[in-house]
Amino acid sequence: MANEDSPSHVRIYPQCGACGFAFTPGDRIVALVGKYDSTFDAAYDAFTFPDSAYCTQSHRYPFSFCRFPSCDRCASAAESATAHKDCLLLFLRASKAQDQRLATPALLEMLWTAAIWRKPWPAAPRLGLAPDVDVSRGMRFAAKACGQLKIAGLAELSWMIYQRSQQSSLWRYTSSLDLALLLLESKQDEVSSVPIDKIHAWRRGYPATMKDYADKPSYYSADKPIIRLTVDSQGLQCIERLGGGFIESSTPRSDSTAYVVEPAEYFSDVHFAIPQPLLTRLRVPAKGFYIWDTPYPPPLQQCLVDSAYKPPSSRLTTIQTRTCTGITFFISSTGSLLGIHAHTSNQPSAQETFESLPRRQQNAVMWVYVPIWDEITAFGISEPRSKADRASVVSQTCVLVRLKLGGDVFVGPYHYKQPQRFLLTEQPLALIYEKPEIIPVSFIGIHSACHKAKQISLALPFHGSPPFEKAYFSSAPLEDVSSIRIFNEMEAQACRGIVIQYVNGSQRALGQCRVGIDRDQIVMRPRRLCLASFALGRSYTGDQLYGTKVESSTTLHHKHDRTDWACNELRGVLRFWFKNQQTKLELYERT
Repeated sequence: MANEDSPSHVRIYPQCGACGFAFTPGDRIVALVGKYDSTFDAAYDAFTFPDSAYCTQSHRYPFSFCRFPSCDRCASAAESATAHKDCLLLFLRASKAQDQRLATPALLEMLWTAAIWRKPWPAAPRLGLAPDVDVSRGMRFAAKACGQLKIAGLAELSWMIYQRSQQSSLWRYTSSLDLALLLLESKQDEVSSVPIDKIHAWRRGYPATMKDYADKPSYYSADKPIIRLTVDSQGLQCIERLGGGFIESSTPRSDSTAYVVEPAEYFSDVHFAIPQPLLTRLRVPAKGFYIWDTPYPPPLQQCLVDSAYKPPSSRLTTIQTRTCTGITFFISSTGSLLGIHAHTSNQPSAQETFESLPRRQQNAVMWVYVPIWDEITAFGISEPRSKADRASVVSQTCVLVRLKLGGDVFVGPYHYKQPQRFLLTEQPLALIYEKPEIIPVSFIGIHSACHKAKQISLALPFHGSPPFEKAYFSSAPLEDVSSIRIFNEMEAQACRGIVIQYVNGSQRALGQCRVGIDRDQIVMRPRRLCLASFALGRSYTGDQLYGTKVESSTTLHHKHDRTDWACNELRGVLRFWFKNQQTKLELYERT
């Protein structure tokens, strides 16, 4: 039951504290609430996971459930965790099956502790790391249930099944059961606290190795040694001491692990709490640390776009410009940048990033794809927003990508009345951004070989009123084209987007190119671009909406099955207006 220690707000987190998987709207959830003295209070029915920041409040609890970003009342509340209701029940059942002497309150406290310690320190930002699932165990469960025991031993097949069914309750079941068994098998000790400055190395499940200056004098005499913390979905995984100085590396980013990499002197007031080999946590100063998606992050102070802005302790994501083949920006109808996906050989499609967005955002978001088949020579971000704008859910961001062969590519709301001001950084090696829960993406830094940024003012290549409200604009020349790739919406056969490749190897994308999602057609050595506008229906205000069908031909003389097609030679500039499914394409001669 709640008591005087119960917080006024209880945070509803986006991931289950038992299985580690993200909730989907409508999932039945339970809130595990602690006290201000860092002990467990009780479990409360939190109803269903919401599709927005607004949580169900139809209860008589002495607090409110909350998902609002940057909520001060949540930040000052006692720690809490959120779990799937079925994962919690499975955890209790599996634990009692191992030891019937265990009472439910003790097991709930054990789960609450494991859940809150998934964060490496109490005020750490949400990391959203993918859980490390024992796929072979899950396949054994499935094989036994289906009576197909032979498939459980096929490792490659098991992994393929997991990759295509990660939302299945089978994997949540497996992960929750693994956590129950690990906690029961781990030795329960009283909490001890060790200054991290005294630790040489530590890895979960093993005792810490303490520093020994006598044995390793040369190592510890290195100038300004570095401490690196590795975090996975279960919390702090390991602590390492590295040599002096930051290391430049092209190590790819990770979705399953995160890293804190700072000079050892920054950890002078940090303590290392160990209740058992499985669970470990840090006690850190209030400001915390930056958490990266790469084990070798660049020095942040040399990368900040706005030197006057000191970002708080947050999860920083990087895009390695030299290893990605394209970037998809997810933009709302209000111009907010809601998500970013870097296309690589390991992640060629942006579908997973799209699915990580709240469902309401998915219904209205636009996919703006920038192919990167030549060198990015500069990257620009619209001038830094005010502190209030940074916390706004409707803030706008404009991006300029300058390609060596492809020229300037603008991403963001269409501003035709005045030039757009950018902070431009040349020779970018990595883009750095933060994505707080619900709040739009905010670019905060660019790692560059030259470490210099300059202010520029650029006008869009076309000045004119958009054909419909809140339209987005893209354009590309039609000379020296080697191929045209057309992306079509499945049902209406309307064109969503086009990627044009030129004889010099560069590419330009127009509209919404959902790479790996929509059906696409590639026409090599095209001679004609054919357009046909058609009515899609009407908007809620009664305005007529139009889409466009697009075909390309390798011959100058050809026929269509309808008479409303306009066949155009490849010259001039193609202008592509778009918003959701609505499009308008126009060809203009160069002047």
